[in-house]
Amino acid sequence: MKKFFLFISLMTIVSCTSLDYSILGVWALVDEQFFNDQGQESIGESGIKTWTFKKNGIGYENSSSPFDYSIDGKFLTIHDINKDNEWTYEIQEMTSTYLQVYIFIPRVYLSRPGDYINGHSSIYKFKKIE
Repeated sequence: MKKFFLFISLMTIVSCTSLDYSILGVWALVDEQFFNDQGQESIGESGIKTWTFKKNGIGYENSSSPFDYSIDGKFLTIHDINKDNEWTYEIQEMTSTYLQVYIFIPRVYLSRPGDYINGHSSIYKFKKIE
């Protein structure tokens, strides 16, 4: 019975320690890498300087642009409230002070046949500053 109680206690502690609580705070972008749809590194800039994650799924990009966020396993979804865009990032690595996420954006076809925007992928590396 003691082993069962210990097991239940440990499972409760583990289940209460979720990724979304450790993501809370201000994360400064320290590096970003961009890759074209053939996987070759390319030049780009996201415009992201910081992500701020607050309780209840609310956050801010660059301290001013609000977003909603959610975490499902290793996936972080950010919904830009002002632009009504949604992006899902794969959390590749996360510690108490480091966050690395990956996103793949597929090729987008526009209104005319043969007219499209190439897909690309990006890796963003953040350091927790608050």
